[in-house]
Amino acid sequence: MDIIKCYDIFKAFGDQNVLNGVNLNIPKGKITVVMGASGGGKSVFLKHLIGLLKPDQGRILIDGNDITRLGRRELMEIRSRFGVLFQGGALFDSMNVYDNIAFPLREKTTLSLKQIADKVKELLEQLKLTGMGDKFPDEISGGMKKRVALARALIMDPEIIFFDEPVAGLDPIMMWNIFGLIKSTHEQKKYTAVIVSHDIPHIFSIAEYVAMLHKGKIVACGQPDEVISSPLKEVQSFINAEKWHNNQVEYEKN
Repeated sequence: MDIIKCYDIFKAFGDQNVLNGVNLNIPKGKITVVMGASGGGKSVFLKHLIGLLKPDQGRILIDGNDITRLGRRELMEIRSRFGVLFQGGALFDSMNVYDNIAFPLREKTTLSLKQIADKVKELLEQLKLTGMGDKFPDEISGGMKKRVALARALIMDPEIIFFDEPVAGLDPIMMWNIFGLIKSTHEQKKYTAVIVSHDIPHIFSIAEYVAMLHKGKIVACGQPDEVISSPLKEVQSFINAEKWHNNQVEYEKN
């Protein structure tokens, strides 16, 4: 069953065409990865799925609701079912780790202080952040910031979580740790995950469905092994180029 269906999504900013007719169905309860080169429109596409941008043309159905035609109140109701992990984490610098994670519960629920504390504590333990609640974002590492952002995305038990380049800027070891946390929390909570990423081949370790965005269009989609073995020149060029780049970066670090 597909929870998100995109039909002929077009988007331009001035003379720059970013999305040129995106068609993609995203299965419910799976980890779907939208891969593609940096600057290729992945984050713009993600913002359309979240409802932060409206397409110039096309439809986006989430559980049958066309979010491109919803009013503000209806759209907010749909978005209440989402969790989002932005590329930079988007943590509040003036709040400690505990308050960053608790923020959505305080703003959007009527839970008691004890209920909020219990939920935050559970996530802190699950994401290996025990003892970090009093720390502020500028006092923790990049990897920890990603884990805090993941905890905040999970705290409302969303049906769908959107990830914008979740391991950008992390070293290989921390990259694997974050991918492992996404996989383990997905197995436990059964949410639908939509990840935009260019981290090849690492992302294939957790992907259950893969789509490639190239020049504003989906040029290949399917199971990871199907996409990896695609005969399309655009797919193979991207996968091989990213493999070479990542191997080169790791070689230079060593």
